[in-house]
Amino acid sequence: MAIDFVFPKKGESLIDAFYEYRQKADGKVCCDYSLHVCLPYWSEQVKKEMEILCKEHGVNSFKMFMAYNFMLNDGELYSAFDQCQKLGAVAQVHAENGLVIAKNAEKLLAKGVTGPEGHEMSRPEEVEAEAVNRACVIAEQVSIFDNNLVLTIKILKLLIVHAVHIATFFFLIS
Repeated sequence: MAIDFVFPKKGESLIDAFYEYRQKADGKVCCDYSLHVCLPYWSEQVKKEMEILCKEHGVNSFKMFMAYNFMLNDGELYSAFDQCQKLGAVAQVHAENGLVIAKNAEKLLAKGVTGPEGHEMSRPEEVEAEAVNRACVIAEQVSIFDNNLVLTIKILKLLIVHAVHIATFFFLIS
């Protein structure tokens, strides 16, 4: 089974993007496949379309970003997690502190660091660990773990694995 992401443009209908990806794939695929849907912005329309995608199209996984120019702020992330919890959908998070990374990148560029090494240098472990912890705390506020739903987080560095173990222990005993 192959799983790909539907990545709508900011402001684009999630359902329209889903149909577009399906049209591209359906005539070409030679195996079972499924689609996650990314949430590059938040609105009441996104909330409604998430429900339609779950109930009418079998989508049960949504991805949110905490970095890049399509990141959700904490309030939007809370709302997206809450909707995932209500729908029984899996919430996936690209957890990095986008605002801190942008400031780090500015400093590196000012110092003349313009190569690919600047990407990693702008993302120290503690910046990702903070975002992972924040995502877990927000998810707990909407009881995402109460229904045995999974919050999947892209983890890049060892320190973050330790933070996830601590967060998991905290949520298990609370």
